[in-house]
Amino acid sequence: MEKQRELRKNARTEGRRRSNNSLLNEYHALEAFDRSFLEKGMRYLAGVDEAGRGALAGPVVAAAVILPRSASLIGVNDSKKIREIDRECLFGKIVAEALAVGIA
Repeated sequence: MEKQRELRKNARTEGRRRSNNSLLNEYHALEAFDRSFLEKGMRYLAGVDEAGRGALAGPVVAAAVILPRSASLIGVNDSKKIREIDRECLFGKIVAEALAVGIA
């Protein structure tokens, strides 16, 4: 029984490690995409996301955020790909670091 617990614990730890590596890899890919625009002379980039059921099916909320180049918010992605608890945590970090935020 104790061995099974240890195996489950190790599996969870390994899963978190893989998840963290995946987040980091995704972050670097997104950062490279953004950097490609900044290197072409763009001064600001706005990250945009929407959530809702669509204009015909119900209410929609859209947001745009401009972060400073120094920001590194690992885990920020499409809101539908992020757990609710993680979205709430990231929201505070995003608002604290943002140069501008628009929500409609």
